[in-house]
Amino acid sequence: MPLWFAGDLINRGPKSLQTLRDVIALGPRATVVLGNHDLNLLSVAAGLHKPKKGDTLNEILEAPDAADLIEWVRHKPVAHLRTAS
Repeated sequence: MPLWFAGDLINRGPKSLQTLRDVIALGPRATVVLGNHDLNLLSVAAGLHKPKKGDTLNEILEAPDAADLIEWVRHKPVAHLRTAS
């Protein structure tokens, strides 16, 4: 059964790292589009912005597999077009 995630996997609660890893573990069953919090992670990771007060990004940015996690997020779309079948 497919699962759809409509953005903001990150920074919407205290367990951003675990949420991200759980969704990644779903593999092709998960369809993900990015939200503004996910885009914020990418901008902070790229050094374009500093974390905002209250952000829960450090656990992701400091994870031993941070580069892989960021790369996975970076390749997700901001919209998904579903064509009629």
